[in-house]
Amino acid sequence: MQNGTEKSLPLIAVQNTMVFPLTSLFLVIGRKMSVRALEAAQSDGGRVIVAAQIPIGKDLAEIDPTKIFTFGTLCELRSIHGNEKTGFQVLVSGRVRFKINRITEKENYLEATGEEDPDECVLDAESAALSNNIKIFTRQLLELRPGTDKTISGVIEESNKCDEIVYHSASYLNLDVVQMHELLSEASIKQKMKKILEWIGREREVFLLEKDIREKVGKRLNTAQREGLLREQLQAIKEELGESKSNKQADLSERIKKAQMPKEVEKVAMQEYDRLSSMHYSSPEFQVIENYLDWLCALPWNVSTEDIFDLKQSEIILEKQHYGLPKIKRRILEHLAVAKLTGNQKGPILCLVGPPGVGKTSLGRSIADAMGRKFIRVSLGGVRDTSDIRGHRRTYIGSMPGRIIQNIKRAGVNNPVMLLDEIDKLGSSFMGDPSSAMLEVLDPEQNNTFVDNFLDVSFDLSQIFFITTANRLDTIPEPLRDRMEIIELSSYTLNEKIHIGEKFILPMARIDAGLSLTDVSLSSDLLGFVIEGYTREAGVRELKRVLSSVCRAWAFRKLKDVDKTLFIDKKMLEEFLGPPKFLRSQRLRNWVPGLATGLAWTPVGGDVLFLESLKAAGKGELKLTGQLGDVMKESAEIGLSYICSRLNHLDPDFSCQKFDIHLHIPAGAIPKDGPSAGITIATCLASLIINKEVDQDLAMTGELTLSGSVLPVGGIKEKVLAAHRYKIKRVILPKGNEKDLYEVPEEIRKEMEFISVDSMDEVLELTLNMTQAMAALWSSTPQAEILTS
Repeated sequence: MQNGTEKSLPLIAVQNTMVFPLTSLFLVIGRKMSVRALEAAQSDGGRVIVAAQIPIGKDLAEIDPTKIFTFGTLCELRSIHGNEKTGFQVLVSGRVRFKINRITEKENYLEATGEEDPDECVLDAESAALSNNIKIFTRQLLELRPGTDKTISGVIEESNKCDEIVYHSASYLNLDVVQMHELLSEASIKQKMKKILEWIGREREVFLLEKDIREKVGKRLNTAQREGLLREQLQAIKEELGESKSNKQADLSERIKKAQMPKEVEKVAMQEYDRLSSMHYSSPEFQVIENYLDWLCALPWNVSTEDIFDLKQSEIILEKQHYGLPKIKRRILEHLAVAKLTGNQKGPILCLVGPPGVGKTSLGRSIADAMGRKFIRVSLGGVRDTSDIRGHRRTYIGSMPGRIIQNIKRAGVNNPVMLLDEIDKLGSSFMGDPSSAMLEVLDPEQNNTFVDNFLDVSFDLSQIFFITTANRLDTIPEPLRDRMEIIELSSYTLNEKIHIGEKFILPMARIDAGLSLTDVSLSSDLLGFVIEGYTREAGVRELKRVLSSVCRAWAFRKLKDVDKTLFIDKKMLEEFLGPPKFLRSQRLRNWVPGLATGLAWTPVGGDVLFLESLKAAGKGELKLTGQLGDVMKESAEIGLSYICSRLNHLDPDFSCQKFDIHLHIPAGAIPKDGPSAGITIATCLASLIINKEVDQDLAMTGELTLSGSVLPVGGIKEKVLAAHRYKIKRVILPKGNEKDLYEVPEEIRKEMEFISVDSMDEVLELTLNMTQAMAALWSSTPQAEILTS
């Protein structure tokens, strides 16, 4: 019965077969229009119409929309493998019958429009009788087929639904595509059942007749022929099954006993082993069960490494491999201390958040070394399928456990340090949301009974020390963030980078270039020159590349000028690396009224923004450029409204409606957003309107409200470090951010002056001496000139 609601879905036309509702089938798709339809279905929830082409005696390379049967099946895509060159192997699951009213051509694919037409199952005595007969005849037919898995009939016999019995039975019959469509298009479920019974009976008679013919022919063979034939068959059976199978099964039995599985897991393993022992090797399930038991036996159910509880030794290892990072080091030592006192070795779940290059990933290996545990890294960047985390169910061909179980097997212990890298870059698709699958993995109250879809038994993850890394928190779902202990790793200061370069990066670069310890000796001043002149980053990744370039150039020069004594100085560094890329003079531009210096936070650390503004005669419009987001645009509008209101308060005759303002924030190719530039934008506009310069050695950050209040913002440490990199000495901050200055290294706090403010009026007095500037401007310049200057 049709539901009356038309819908349009991508159409895949198949030849010589058909997908029935409530059944699954592998399709090989290679024709261009079908491949495009497959892509369209992937982007639209994974739903597709599969219908058969009307046979014309030969396979068609192209699809003719007029030669497609009226009835098809609405299917869901379950898995996709392959490519356009070799063709795609697609597993589809039929959901409901679909009547096609019309077919239209879209962009290189066909779209079917029609209604769902589900079968109506009437539960009466006749239906029950027909169902029972179908079950009996199907079982008898499958018993006649050589090599058929007897479990197939079990699926049909266990079903109580008429349509499911009909379609499953039909899928095992040798029907041509016309008969398949005849069955699918039949409206009455009882008529379908009668057709199935007729076809089963006919096919059963054919098998019985063939068997009778084989028996008659066999009797005519003489004794020698029969004996030779039987011996050949016996030899083939021995070669195919032989000793290898029995040895493999005996080996599996021993491995199950030695795997030290929990009792409930061992019970499941023995049940599967018993099934394997009684199963024919040619059965499709034989390899599936054998692979499943291999996985169960290979997992470290009860194999652990002992933690190092020598806190002094652990501290030495952490200090030796990483400079700074006191928070995370203290947290690891605290965990070891608690584990030693309580005997509870349940691993914590830490999330290291920070810009690229600050050592988040390498820190995971150091933690493993300090604890005496094995280390495994799982990359989550770009993962878009929940099966990557929780595994595939064994019903699919080529199924396997998820990445968590795979890496535990690789580690060989059940308590490694597991680094889940780039957790903020998990994706999602019609195949699920992997971040939801991570909820159970990273929940200390649940992960002791983690169930992988492939294993289908629980595995204890609570002993694992989980560490996740991320560049930003806002892309991690809130429920997932709530399960992790967040530890933020900030940008490195210049002194920290110099120390890291001297102690860690330069020695490794020398070894990689084949140099000795006396080669490429850089003083702290020269290393500082390299850092400031050739890198601008929160971490030290670019510094590593630059120092590697210096060592390679030194190695070449050393071999070329063997007789010369070489010394590294600034001149030689510039010869190796070229002129410095970043110069302090870059910010010393033609400084005029309408310019101001702001501070910004980015995923790669802090940065300095130089705001520019111009005005011209107009109608009070504000033009914004520089790829500004909605929040920053609103901040600009608030800033202009406040400055105009403030100037109008100082002089009632003043109006902002007589000129237009253009505000630009370089660099134009980089998107920018957030409210923290509010006071900087307002100061920039005020400087432009009253024609007075802002000190270029003064930077600021803070959110501005319409009433003139200055609200606290985030990323203070990164912003202050960015100002310090640009040699800026004074910074204006919201008073609410005074508490955040303790995170700034003490040597930097001593070199800089921090000014806390509560209101925009304080900012204007500090930057422009607003009241006096306005008085002087109004007394010396007519209003008309001010508005058009």
